[in-house]
Amino acid sequence: MYGELSALLLSNSDAAGYRQWCVDAYAVQHPGGPNEQAIQSVAGHLLSLYSTLVLEMPIDKAPGVISRVTSRKGHYRWLPPPFAYTMTIVDTVKDRHRLGEVAHEWARAAWDAWRPHHEEVKMWHSDLFIR
Repeated sequence: MYGELSALLLSNSDAAGYRQWCVDAYAVQHPGGPNEQAIQSVAGHLLSLYSTLVLEMPIDKAPGVISRVTSRKGHYRWLPPPFAYTMTIVDTVKDRHRLGEVAHEWARAAWDAWRPHHEEVKMWHSDLFIR
């Protein structure tokens, strides 16, 4: 399914405006296990979602957020994932005729599912950008 979505994103010239949301949503919905690589990946993608959806940072700046996160080994902890999502990649691919809107909806649903950890993500953001 991810391959199908990737093909859709690569074949659409407008996808640069929302591709990151698809990557972030997929990543936080497939967090892996509690190892350093997975911890940093989830932290980076949650911080990307927080930055673009909550703080309304331009989406083209999100890769820079992820890069900063991954350069700071050992600064994040494993967050137990929710595993209850109202929207998934299946919904996104199924509604391909309005992919930009659906990508935003999927990103928002993925971010909302992690609500129990929002305060920690906000603290990570403060630590990452204010220090």
